[in-house]
Amino acid sequence: MDGMDGDPGGDGRDALVAGPGLTLEVRESGVTADATPYVVLRLTDAEGRPLDREGRFTEGAVSASFTIAHLPVETRVDGDVVLPYASYLTRTVTSAEGPETAEQPTTDADGAWSAIDAADGIYRYDFGTPLPAGYPAGETHTIGIYATRSVDGVRYVANATPSFRP
Repeated sequence: MDGMDGDPGGDGRDALVAGPGLTLEVRESGVTADATPYVVLRLTDAEGRPLDREGRFTEGAVSASFTIAHLPVETRVDGDVVLPYASYLTRTVTSAEGPETAEQPTTDADGAWSAIDAADGIYRYDFGTPLPAGYPAGETHTIGIYATRSVDGVRYVANATPSFRP
């Protein structure tokens, strides 16, 4: 039984030959004019072959989490001890032993991926959470990236922490 023809699909693309492993190469990071942090990165296997982020053209989709923090000027260095970053992305957690709560850094939600050159494994991630109005653009900002990919039952991990001043 013949059915109705569907809408034509998009242009095709060749599958990429990739092996195990995962590496992240950060090409660019910064903040847009509307205070949205972003990062451009290249995803490759252990041999430097490009990966398809969604795993449609290479084995093993790449899953990534992002966070961003800044290093306040007044807390840069205390003697030989570097004091902590201040995270823009936090969540409130409650102690299991009582009613106390604390703010804890967390990852971005609802960000957007776009392909810059998918055949070469280059993608851009725009955060879903913009920085607050009046954010300290003169301070060092660092994006934390944690990525994973599974191939043949083995989980590969890659991290990157690009720093910049907007």
